[in-house]
Amino acid sequence: MILARPIPPSDWMTGVLASCQTVDFHLPARQEETACWRWITPAFLREPLLVPDLLAPFEARFGEGTDRRAIAARWSHLYGCITLPSLLTALALCDWQGDLRLAAPVLRLALAEDASPQRLLFLSAAASPRRSLAERWQELMVDHFAPLHQGLAAWSGVSPRVLWGNVAALVCWSLDELHRQHKRRVAAAVDAARAVMLASPTLYDGSANPVHGCLRPRPDGSQQRKVCCLSYLLPDETLCPSCPLPPPRL
Repeated sequence: MILARPIPPSDWMTGVLASCQTVDFHLPARQEETACWRWITPAFLREPLLVPDLLAPFEARFGEGTDRRAIAARWSHLYGCITLPSLLTALALCDWQGDLRLAAPVLRLALAEDASPQRLLFLSAAASPRRSLAERWQELMVDHFAPLHQGLAAWSGVSPRVLWGNVAALVCWSLDELHRQHKRRVAAAVDAARAVMLASPTLYDGSANPVHGCLRPRPDGSQQRKVCCLSYLLPDETLCPSCPLPPPRL
């Protein structure tokens, strides 16, 4: 079931999701927010020779000697935070048909002075040929997040399993929040999205769904990661609430 709504999907992004409206769907980004931002083509992030310079300011935030794998994992989490809630809302509830490839010529990414991701911008309203949710989910995973993860892994040595765990956790959270905010109005659409994005072991073409199985349910209904997100390796941080590692002994 697709619930028709205009793009951007701001009508659906209420409550805590209101602060996650960080994708501009063929709209100019608000100028007052962009004075100190650097706009780049996101495809640069798949290039091992470009990533070190692009993310050097972000790495510097954490101080010399910090494990680069944890830095890459944190950057990927922030990227997912600014992209996935809006994109999933657009895909699941608005039947949005835009170009989701990381190398899409219409795509721009705003980086703050410290190279943290701030906003994703689609320069054009041009739509791809109409495709099913499963086809669009495959494009987002295979042609957007997979090359991004390859670039981050080549730079830092982080396991892609860590990065896919970040995606899975944010997909689960975003869909849960959509359901929490709108209940029956979106239940069928959110259930369909969960089936495609999280529950299915395969993508549209039969290849492995990289986020399937990244989370496992706990008895209290919360989700636990199967692979640690490495946040405890960052200065002044501990294990996250969904960590699979045992708590440290006091």
